[in-house]
Amino acid sequence: MSLMSSWPLRIALAISLTAAASAAHAGAPVAVTGGSWSGPAELKAKISARKMKAQSVRGPVTFDAFFGPFALPALAGNQFLLVLDDGSDTIDVEGSYTLDAEGRPVLDVDRPKLEAFLRVLFGDVCAQVPGCGSLSPLVITQSEVGVKAGTDKRGIESFSSKGRIDFEFRDGDKTFVRAKLGFKGGSGITRD
Repeated sequence: MSLMSSWPLRIALAISLTAAASAAHAGAPVAVTGGSWSGPAELKAKISARKMKAQSVRGPVTFDAFFGPFALPALAGNQFLLVLDDGSDTIDVEGSYTLDAEGRPVLDVDRPKLEAFLRVLFGDVCAQVPGCGSLSPLVITQSEVGVKAGTDKRGIESFSSKGRIDFEFRDGDKTFVRAKLGFKGGSGITRD
């Protein structure tokens, strides 16, 4: 076998070894326990109210994620906090997390705490709607929040998060305000 005829074999072997090494790193979980990440994200909101035109907003926010145990903010070993900050207001999503069989975080949002938080943040919207007042209950109708922490094909750590929170101010069978919040962050979120 001449030197030239062995090159295709060597290239094929090098490609297969590189692919195997990349596959070993691809999607490998990253330990989130005791960690924090921050970076840019996008927030979308759509709010509709009785006798008012629906409004939609979209814009950049700063995203921060903390996984306990953590000193500041004070989080126990199985707690998390996600913070979306547009420069004037913040949305805090808190709860507990577990790790699945592969070591990836699974979030369980604390709905009562989130409802109380959203009531304060969006109370001024409710106050502008006839019939909606400080006693109108806020109910979360859908809450899906997730994170992915892993490594890419090159072994570089990555972190992303996205979520959707739908809620309503209602009184019995009357809905006064209906809102949908969505956020997504990925590229640019790094470990602190």
